[in-house]
Amino acid sequence: MPTHIFSCALESLISGCPLLTNLQLSYCSGFEHIDVSAPFLQFLMIEGDEVIKSICLKEPHDLILIQLFADGPGDNIDRAWVADLLEDSPNVERLFLGTSYIKILSAGFYPQVELRAIKYLELDGVDFNEARELLLTICLLHGSSSNLETFTIKCNSMAVELQQILDVFDYSNCYFNLLQDVKITVKTSYKPALDLIRLVLARSPALKILTFRVGLGLNRSDASVLLSISCDLLQMDRASPRAKVKFLYDDLSE
Repeated sequence: MPTHIFSCALESLISGCPLLTNLQLSYCSGFEHIDVSAPFLQFLMIEGDEVIKSICLKEPHDLILIQLFADGPGDNIDRAWVADLLEDSPNVERLFLGTSYIKILSAGFYPQVELRAIKYLELDGVDFNEARELLLTICLLHGSSSNLETFTIKCNSMAVELQQILDVFDYSNCYFNLLQDVKITVKTSYKPALDLIRLVLARSPALKILTFRVGLGLNRSDASVLLSISCDLLQMDRASPRAKVKFLYDDLSE
């Protein structure tokens, strides 16, 4: 079936289900656009070989979960629809973004975006070598700070030059008052992660546990690096007296 016919048929099917609450598209090859009316949609989950070129949901005010993953970025993608989807979904509580969507969204994300209903934020595949992706991470954290409870971030980049992104923001009134659980996973690019950890620990009065996992390249000869990381973590100020920091090291060199 030609792509445009398949796309139209799927849109007609979805639009013909006005009470639809859950839409999940997994590796629908050749499917590039979504333009449907599903006013009661609550869960949107998209994964595929490439980023979808556009998603237009009419009045997505009931959305509480957005999950966007793709193996590759695709071609000629306009980032505007991704930003519009987030900005037009004020009640989203759980947001999952994969590498390709992070790259597209970071091309023009601005600090003033607010995601006040977000309780769970997961960024899978941030490249700490890219200043704009670090900036996006901080923007999303800042915009969701009021209700965020769980934050998970994974960095796939190896060697990294330290980016002074945190200096761009004024955090004097930014606190993660409800944040309880943080998971940060990196390969060898641990320095930007330490800056992020320092910010989170200092401004999360309800934090219970922060798990920092490093690996995928480090080996036993890096014992001094691991010791330095441990010392840094122990010396960081903590807004929560009960906050625990778990430092894990994956030795995958064997």
